[in-house]
Amino acid sequence: MTDKELRRMGRSAMVDLMTRQQEEIERLKQETQRLRKLLEDREQRLNRFQGTVSALRSMSQVLRQSTDGYLAEAERVCGEADQICDTNQSLKGAGK
Repeated sequence: MTDKELRRMGRSAMVDLMTRQQEEIERLKQETQRLRKLLEDREQRLNRFQGTVSALRSMSQVLRQSTDGYLAEAERVCGEADQICDTNQSLKGAGK
């Protein structure tokens, strides 16, 4: 609305306009409050999610290290078993 239009308005029209503007301001305040709460909730969820991801990464690293240790031990034991089998085969072959 232009200044000229505002000057031509009657008192009741001005009061009506101001009332509607105040109602819109209140509605926007409520919407802002709702959106802030929504944002806060989502930030909290994101923080929990990030904590979970961090914990899973740590667990994954521990599991990887454990698995690597178990595999190394299994390879060592298999190598010893192969040597024992080779020795037994040699002894059997020498006994014939």
